[in-house]
Amino acid sequence: MPLRDLFPSHGRAAASATSLRAPLRGEILPITVTTASKRFATPAAWRGSLVRMQADGGDLYVQVSTAADAGVSIAARAAEAGAPLITLTAPTGAETGCFKIPDGTWLDVPFPDVTDGSFALVGSAAMVARCHLSET
Repeated sequence: MPLRDLFPSHGRAAASATSLRAPLRGEILPITVTTASKRFATPAAWRGSLVRMQADGGDLYVQVSTAADAGVSIAARAAEAGAPLITLTAPTGAETGCFKIPDGTWLDVPFPDVTDGSFALVGSAAMVARCHLSET
């Protein structure tokens, strides 16, 4: 029996691909990003959705929060305790860890479905974060 017959989904398009969408006029948000952390309220349309973020002009660092307290520190590091098995804890403080989107690339970021959510951005240089809903 051919291997493809053992797996009925072989050759079918993924169902989730039908929910992907283009950057629609009126929904694209080109956000000015500097080398200082800036906090934004999560737009209502983004709540509970994937948002495509593209780094244009430098590396983009992003953090998403379920509260109004997002803040980015590129230098933040996890705390380490114990030996020989090390326990990690998230960085603490006003501005904590972040995720990097390299210049010229994009990432679909899932935003939580919360009213008071926020996100923070910082760049490796003055740049633009090009954002739009990536799914319906």
